[in-house]
Amino acid sequence: MSRLFNNIFSIHDGRKRRKSKVISVVPDFKVVTLGESGCGKTSLVQWFLKRRKLDQSEIGATVTPAFTRFKFIDDDNDLGNDGLSMGLWDTAGSERFLSLSRLYYRDAFAALLCYDVSDEYSWNRLRYWINELQENESNCRIYIVGCKADLPRQICPEKVSELADEYTSILYETSSETGFQIEEVFYNIYNDYKDHLRIKRKLDDEEITKVSKINLSSEPIEPIKRRCSC
Repeated sequence: MSRLFNNIFSIHDGRKRRKSKVISVVPDFKVVTLGESGCGKTSLVQWFLKRRKLDQSEIGATVTPAFTRFKFIDDDNDLGNDGLSMGLWDTAGSERFLSLSRLYYRDAFAALLCYDVSDEYSWNRLRYWINELQENESNCRIYIVGCKADLPRQICPEKVSELADEYTSILYETSSETGFQIEEVFYNIYNDYKDHLRIKRKLDDEEITKVSKINLSSEPIEPIKRRCSC
């Protein structure tokens, strides 16, 4: 197991980004990371949680999926709460652990499909991971994330854009060295989830209104009068 996670379950509060504690509360929505081992998934997640790059002593291959619950503090939202919580699963990139990682795709709202912009192999394997996700959780939203954007690029940007268009995916390039665009990735997912809730709420309200109108417009049924047979 990665040295990053002494406890597999942790919570991070958006107001105190460096403070964490063990917790078992069910999050409002679920996000998973997918991609080849070493492409930068864990560094991406940990920069968002800690707002700093990892020391070499903290870096290790993720062997089993690691879970973190992050609370977005949002006092101005219109959903009747002070923010929503994200359950974030950082999965292993080795096929040896694929059957285990599949358990964590289920009911995921979004997936970060990660590749290393300086490593052509991780890019070539990205389509495999997208297909793997869609076969197991077809409704999951895809966000393609190029990691290590501070390193020399080996992947043509046009190819990446074509792949993103093919899967109707949002595309980002990030750096865990500088923090470039990392917060934008996660807050975009958060805002997309809020939009999803608003649409769902509107549809539910419309359905309730429709049922109410049907009930109100229905004419009362008069009881059948029968003559006495005596």
